[in-house]
Amino acid sequence: MPSPAFVSGSNNHTTGTSVSVTAPASIVAGNLLVAFMWGFGTTNTFTLDSGWTSAFQHNASTNEGATCVATKVATGSEPASYTFGLTGSGSGFNVSILQFSGASGLDGSVALNAMVTNTSTPSAPSVTPTKTPDTLVCCFGSAQPSTVSTPAGMTAGPNGIQSGYNNNYTFYEYISGTSPTGSQSATWSMGPGSGLSFLIAPPNAVTGTALVAVGPLLVAGSATPVGGCGRQAWLELDGESLAFQDETGGWFCTSLDIAFPAVREIMTSRPDNTGMTDRTQYFGSRVITAQIEALTGAGAQIDAVAARFAPFMDPARRPQLFYVLDRPGQPQRTLTVRPAGFSWPIQGPYQRSIQLQFVAADPVAYDPTVQTATCGPGAPATITTAGVLAVRPLITVTGPVTGPTVTITPASGTAWVLAFLSTYTIPAGHHVDIDTDNRTVVYDSNPAQPRLSSLDWTRTSWQAIPAATTATITLTGTATSGATQARASWQDGYLT
Repeated sequence: MPSPAFVSGSNNHTTGTSVSVTAPASIVAGNLLVAFMWGFGTTNTFTLDSGWTSAFQHNASTNEGATCVATKVATGSEPASYTFGLTGSGSGFNVSILQFSGASGLDGSVALNAMVTNTSTPSAPSVTPTKTPDTLVCCFGSAQPSTVSTPAGMTAGPNGIQSGYNNNYTFYEYISGTSPTGSQSATWSMGPGSGLSFLIAPPNAVTGTALVAVGPLLVAGSATPVGGCGRQAWLELDGESLAFQDETGGWFCTSLDIAFPAVREIMTSRPDNTGMTDRTQYFGSRVITAQIEALTGAGAQIDAVAARFAPFMDPARRPQLFYVLDRPGQPQRTLTVRPAGFSWPIQGPYQRSIQLQFVAADPVAYDPTVQTATCGPGAPATITTAGVLAVRPLITVTGPVTGPTVTITPASGTAWVLAFLSTYTIPAGHHVDIDTDNRTVVYDSNPAQPRLSSLDWTRTSWQAIPAATTATITLTGTATSGATQARASWQDGYLT
């Protein structure tokens, strides 16, 4: 799953006891919001806006600094601002809010140093993360700092604020791009004055709304499920492949809706009674929608990510959509799709929300593996279907044979045949393709040479092999040889 990464931040300060902070830009549902609060004064305590939970709070009992860390998992309807309070006698109140991508909470590793006075190097004590975090965040507040330097191995974050009343109260946060393990501590170099500092460690395990698991660009037949859930999705077109989620590229798939196909309803009124006559039995097309988030904080060049999907979104082209879900054997499924919608609004420098929409004219989700069963005169073969939808195979009859007849007998049900006229001959070295799905017959796989008129329609019918069953395929005819055969080809079909 993606590592927590800084997305956006906001801050405000006051000399009073209440401060309103604008929400960070481009909030995504499931992301982690962290509020850092620092105040200076006597008997200070903090109050939180609705929906926020205190992860750590140090309330001052004397004229000293107080601090609070509060968290909130972003929803789909965050307000424009949040209000926090500082009760008691205070002379400065600073609040910053940071948004981290795809993180659902802290791991509890929060440490706070004791009040320090007239020292230039306040230190946070050691903290041992419980989840080997990928991101370590530190912050502090101080009165009258003249200089501030970043601890070794850490990178200064984007938010530094000062109050303009009496003393200058500065609030900084630092974000490390390393992967700290074991005991961690930090020391700042700053001007004389009182200070307070602490460490927090967001976890690297994410339980947010991401649907598709991390994976590299994949090609058909070589996909290997990655991570605990094994979910992946990608597009293929003209030998190119593009994943819906790429952690190294900084984009993540937050939802993939492979919707239930439309149903082609056929209903007629009963002319002489209540109710309807329902002859519905077929699907229509299927609409598929993917939501992708590209994050600057995760390493994405967000406009370039949108551009990477553009070649797959030409409505004149038909890319293949592949996906793997978390189920036994983690099987692949594929649909041929037509691009129907492409949205990538420009809203800010930190995040690009990309929506892809497709229509699958054939709504069946196929197993990419083509199955075959081959029979010869007097040598039947078995067709085994493993999907949940009926199979209509492509049957290729190879000569020499005169008057060929293919019979398919399901394990239960009535046999059906595809029969040619008794005078029709397929010469040696040639073949005829009978497409039972599209109901076409062509010679040597050439659409310009149809042979539909050569079928014996007194015996032939277009039917299907039921799902999850077996059927026997046989070939009869005259003037055959050892090369004569009938081969059935199909892909198992699914709804999910």
